[in-house]
Amino acid sequence: MNRNEYSGLTKVFEFSFIQNIKSKMNIIVTCILCVIALLSVPVMGAVTGHNKSEDGKKSEIQNVLVYDETGLGFIDGLNNIDYNKYSSIKYSEDNRAADEVKKIEGENDVYLNISFDEAKGFSLFLIYDTKAKVDKNAAEEYIRYLEENFKEIAADITGIDNDTLIFLKKEVETEVHVTGEKSDGKDGMMFSNFVMALAFIVTFIFALSGESIATSIATEKSTRVIEYLMVTIKPMALIIGKILASLSVFLLQIICVSTCFGVSQLVFGNNNTDKIISEYFASEMIKGISVINVLFAIIIVLEGFLLFGLFAGLAGAAVSRIENIGESMKIYSIMLIVGAYAAMFTSMAGKEYTFLYLFPITSPFSTPAYLLLGRVSVIIALISVIILACCIFLMFKFVASVYESMIYYSGKTLSIKDIILLAGKNSSHEVKGEEK
Repeated sequence: MNRNEYSGLTKVFEFSFIQNIKSKMNIIVTCILCVIALLSVPVMGAVTGHNKSEDGKKSEIQNVLVYDETGLGFIDGLNNIDYNKYSSIKYSEDNRAADEVKKIEGENDVYLNISFDEAKGFSLFLIYDTKAKVDKNAAEEYIRYLEENFKEIAADITGIDNDTLIFLKKEVETEVHVTGEKSDGKDGMMFSNFVMALAFIVTFIFALSGESIATSIATEKSTRVIEYLMVTIKPMALIIGKILASLSVFLLQIICVSTCFGVSQLVFGNNNTDKIISEYFASEMIKGISVINVLFAIIIVLEGFLLFGLFAGLAGAAVSRIENIGESMKIYSIMLIVGAYAAMFTSMAGKEYTFLYLFPITSPFSTPAYLLLGRVSVIIALISVIILACCIFLMFKFVASVYESMIYYSGKTLSIKDIILLAGKNSSHEVKGEEK
């Protein structure tokens, strides 16, 4: 490929970008996504039960078994809590250390261990049982309340003087553990939901952009407009310009949706919104997230967008009439389904396959989510990026060898076999031309 192959790229990009912006389908989709983003914060509050009236409700926790290793009598301070939500909780002493707690009998009981270390300060260790009525949200909300009000509770039992003030400035560490056979069930569900949601978003984007690229090329080809364009615009510039235009529209949609989410947070948000987000992302599953992971995830999605865009361009050029576009897009749709379902089903089954992170058809759907959740190493992500880049390069070479012939072709819809044979013929002609 040389620079002349991209002659007219800017003109194609500008024209395609304006056409995509004016597209009714893109306008409708963008409006729907923006409405969803605007309603996201109040809906999350309603679904999870985190709203402004929540503070008036009693906690699911009714009894707290306290093991006070400090010997300061914190149980007396806990009994004096007058905050409405936790004022009815009963506290009783427990003589078990944290590592001895294997099961909690009461349905509304939790275990609380309070300890002190000269180097680390105070530590609050809460344990709840999977078979109890107390869930993770209630446990974490309660431990956060204790953490935020710990100095006041300590002051209530120790009195205030200079030594005590220095003592109370020590940091408070908190942990929440769970007993039972399915102790990681909620994290597993959160993990599965995250993978499926991201796979669905990627599939949605690829499907819309692929349909747009293929339909645009097929329309221009069936109306013979493309033949006039080819006088001043090279074939590769035509397809790349349309792919970049679709990508730009997608990025613009992301900006619009993000802005709407920000407005939703400002208008409908309250202090509980942060709790909702922190509760969803407070689990162990995202502790490995980093700037590098996010960067690689974005690169993989963009590479997948480019690769699938090239496939869509070939599908659009394979038909001579716009009504046949559905037939030529079958393979494209199958690739989308394979990629999306591979990510979704493996996350639901709790299984992980390195092959899915590396195979170029499935990696854009699986690798970003697993990478963000720390289930895929940066090395695997780097290999995935390299494999996708090699596939894109090979696709560029392949498209360059057949695209012009496909554009001028008129007749039945070209199959994969026909396109490969066409590439072989063009390659042999190029070799003969060089020999002459």
